[in-house]
Amino acid sequence: MTSGPCPFDRCGYKPYKNVQSHIQRAHPNEPLPDRIFTESVGTRQLGSRKRPPQSDNSEEPSQSEEIRETQKNSLREEKSFESPKDYGEFIVEDLHKFNALEKAIIRFTLDNELSHIQYERLVCILERARRSEEVISCRTWETVRERAKETVKKQNLDFKEYAIDVNTVKDFPENKQLLFQSSIGKQPTLYYRDIFDVSESIFSDPSFQNHIVLTPSKLYRGDERVYTEIHTGDWWNNAQEEIGKDKVVLSIMLSSDQTVIWENQRYKAWPVYIKLGNVPMSIRNKYSSRSARTLAYLPIIESKAYGKSDWFRIAKKAIFHHAMSVILEPFTKKNEFLMRGPMNLLYNCVPFLAAYTADYPEQCLLATTRQGDSTKCPCPRCTITKDLLHDPSSKHPCAKPRTNKDSKELYWEVKGAPNKSKAEDICKEHSIHPVYNAFWDLPRFDIHSALLADDLHQLGGVLGDHLMSFIEELIVNEHGNEALDTVTARARNLPRYRGLRHFENGILPSCLKNATYHELVDCMKCLLPCVYDLIPSQAAMCFRYFIDFWFLAAAKEHDETSLTFMEETLENYVQSSSIFIPLSPTGLNFPKQHALSKYVGDIREKGIICNYSTTQTENQHKFDAKKPAKRTNRQRSTFTGQAVEFISVRDALLVMTSSTKPFSDTSKFSNRITEHKFMSPDNGETTIDSLSENNLYKDLESIIEGYIDDVKLNRLGRKKRYNMPRVEVKKVKVFKELRVYDYDDEGDCYEDIIRANLNYRQSVRMDFVLYRIEDDNDAPIRVGQALMFFKMDYGEEELDLALIQDYPFKAVRHPTGSPVLQSPHSRYKGNRNVIDADRIERAAYVVPDYRTETSSPGQYEQYLLVQDIDQDCWRRFATNLPKKRGRPPKDTANRNDRQ
Repeated sequence: MTSGPCPFDRCGYKPYKNVQSHIQRAHPNEPLPDRIFTESVGTRQLGSRKRPPQSDNSEEPSQSEEIRETQKNSLREEKSFESPKDYGEFIVEDLHKFNALEKAIIRFTLDNELSHIQYERLVCILERARRSEEVISCRTWETVRERAKETVKKQNLDFKEYAIDVNTVKDFPENKQLLFQSSIGKQPTLYYRDIFDVSESIFSDPSFQNHIVLTPSKLYRGDERVYTEIHTGDWWNNAQEEIGKDKVVLSIMLSSDQTVIWENQRYKAWPVYIKLGNVPMSIRNKYSSRSARTLAYLPIIESKAYGKSDWFRIAKKAIFHHAMSVILEPFTKKNEFLMRGPMNLLYNCVPFLAAYTADYPEQCLLATTRQGDSTKCPCPRCTITKDLLHDPSSKHPCAKPRTNKDSKELYWEVKGAPNKSKAEDICKEHSIHPVYNAFWDLPRFDIHSALLADDLHQLGGVLGDHLMSFIEELIVNEHGNEALDTVTARARNLPRYRGLRHFENGILPSCLKNATYHELVDCMKCLLPCVYDLIPSQAAMCFRYFIDFWFLAAAKEHDETSLTFMEETLENYVQSSSIFIPLSPTGLNFPKQHALSKYVGDIREKGIICNYSTTQTENQHKFDAKKPAKRTNRQRSTFTGQAVEFISVRDALLVMTSSTKPFSDTSKFSNRITEHKFMSPDNGETTIDSLSENNLYKDLESIIEGYIDDVKLNRLGRKKRYNMPRVEVKKVKVFKELRVYDYDDEGDCYEDIIRANLNYRQSVRMDFVLYRIEDDNDAPIRVGQALMFFKMDYGEEELDLALIQDYPFKAVRHPTGSPVLQSPHSRYKGNRNVIDADRIERAAYVVPDYRTETSSPGQYEQYLLVQDIDQDCWRRFATNLPKKRGRPPKDTANRNDRQ
């Protein structure tokens, strides 16, 4: 959105928040003057769009001053190193062996998951109706598959089948080989691709050639360091200094997770995925970009007879690391490689393990550390003892970071122990398993530092498995089981909001069955208003601090100010969480609680957590585990082999039929303006008098006259009814909804549907909105309820207007941390405004303060503005908590109050 003064003389260079829209409305047919005033977009604040801050000075700044101000506040990038040296061009064989028509048919077959019979029928139909001179040579799907297999073999991207001989597995339990084979009934089999070839295929993909990151950067906004992508963190800069400026850091990002592919048979798959941190996050996290590839399928090993035996667990760990050593073998032979990269140029690449994304049990498996309540040091990243896990905000001196070097020394100390008892004592003391780790043989693949923070399992685990259960237990202990019905009734009566789940059956853990991560997030946003008066204030404060920490951790951008506030929020959460210690079997000493201490450090080292969140892994399971499983005969013995064959053929066809046009990166700032559009018109035109018969629209004509007097005639001082202009045209066209299209920095569109409908699904639906009463960037944000959207003629203009019922802010603190709104019923007539529809910022989520219910059913003395549903809530660095710095929003007087 562009703001600034109007460039036409007759407007007096009056500043507008959206000068482009003003010019289109006020000067549609006039040629633009030579001088156009522009101003850069400033930082977005809560409840506002991308508008620049307005100067308090009455004089307009010069164009050079605006340019200097823009350069001062804009995000700039400083290259830490020069571009690396390339080693000439690599001659690539053309892989596009299909003509344009065949490409279209094959992509249609893949996108719609057609069978080979459906493909052949499609070819017959198109061949009869075709007008092109191109001939379809692939008349059967088998011909297509054969061509794809040839390409797979040439690129060395086919899956290799590796049968694991347990007799060759290092640290496999002695004399247990035959028992192990008989218990699982088959030989463990690994399916894997060459990690070097897969990395090179991503690094040299023509779709990413304009976006591949070859050198680290440091981002600044003003003078403050900013962290976003992984290459903007300290880790990449330190790695580049280690290898020198002529080499490229090949940022390897691995992830793995067991997933159930058939619910009825509970059969599992264990895929390993690979990404490159050299691909920007905005591309890397989109599956459609194909920047994430399936690297391997690990063997699933289960035994009903010995599954819980210690020796069987050690055997599984040993087999896992044996399989990982096979996968990583190409990187153990050499420390650097000449690799084909963007534009088919050769670069000297040094592989680094940037991240390994996994849940807590798999992190312990990767680090060969022990887990469980009886473990002394359960963290796979440091040596903190379990009795200190409850306080993640403190820097414990005993919490020494684990490293590959230290872990390897402990392993050889165990192997050199004089007897098994001594070896077991060393393992218990340091919480390790006597298994050789596959990552120890790679110098720049420190597995402990690659295990990073995770919002899905860590934050979601603390919330769903602990905090929400504690809150329910507190309610039962203080008010009995009857209070649970009260909470359920409150959750059921919460207003609906687009994109937010409505908890019809209750919001507490006892009412949720197998809640997903996204359901837990929605619960977190709505829980406090339903329970805050039923639990101690300290418990409500603790949950509020946890919500703030959650959204700060999920921020799209961080600087030192936000990271400092994040640390303070974590400290406040820990201090207030003492109320939950008696309710926790472990006294809050569980690993996920301790993992909260890792977030700030990980963001400084490797950027925001969206770079390495396990939510991307869960999403990829749909395409690289569950869908391939549908293309198999669903037999346990042959499933994996058939699945990897489908994946390799599919990936090859996607490459062979892809466009050579580079991928469009939308991470750059989008300058698209916000759009407002009325939808769902009511039946024809109606008159103001007929609308005024409804008590909801009483005195509508005088409110419209006040709008014309204030906004159109700019006579704010007149308040007497006889001084105001009369409405000449008393016909209006009413609409039931307003759609607001907003665009974020990445160009993604956010659509808000705001309804003002007297008969929406046989009930009244009047949504709340955030709006500004003045056409000024510095005007305060206000909250109101949309009563009506309508169009009205005024002179030669057609006005898009909205009737808003204002809910003024109250200058009070609230235990939920939400701003408090005053009920409008005490002065119903004076709190209604008519405003331009484009002054509505977005939909708001307003819920009753259930503690203030009046004698009239459904009426409350005050309401709460729940800000946590806002798309930009991560930018909010302060909440309205009691006894906290800052002031609540001021209750500004209504400008359109009439006597």
